[in-house]
Amino acid sequence: MTTNPTYIYRDCDPCFELFDGKSSSWSYYLAQLLAMANMRDYGDILLGNVVSAPKVVSTAARAILAVNRTQDENDAINTSDVNSNAYTGLLLTISPKTDTGKVDSPDGNAKAAYDQLEARYRPNNAPTLVSLEKQFRERYLKKGKVH
Repeated sequence: MTTNPTYIYRDCDPCFELFDGKSSSWSYYLAQLLAMANMRDYGDILLGNVVSAPKVVSTAARAILAVNRTQDENDAINTSDVNSNAYTGLLLTISPKTDTGKVDSPDGNAKAAYDQLEARYRPNNAPTLVSLEKQFRERYLKKGKVH
C-alpha cells in the first residue's frame, strides 16, 4: 500500500515568515500566503475565483436539518467555512508586533481583507516592479525545516 505524499505534507505546517507590514516584504509574503492558501484549499476565496456566501445566508442554511438542505444551502455553508479558514489563515500570517499590516474586515470577509493588503502594499511603479522581477528570478528553493 502506497501513501500519497501530498496528504502527508498537508498534515505538516510549513515554516512561514510573518508579514511585518513593510512594502519591501510584500512580494515574499504574497508568494508564501498564496502557496499556503492553495495548500489548504482556500486560494480561490482569496483570489475571488469563489465567492463566499453572506453570513446571514450560511447561518440560515445551518439552521435547516442536514437531510432537508438543498445543494445551494450546502454550498453556502461550505463556502462560508472556507472563507472563515481563509480569513483566519490571513490574520495568522500577519505579525502582531506591528499595526501596519493589520486589516479591517469586521465581517470576516477574506477577499476584502486580502484586497486591502494588496492595495496597500502591492508595488505600482515600473522601477519597483522591475526590481521585484529581478529578485524573483534570483530566488531558488532552499531545503527547510518543517514543524
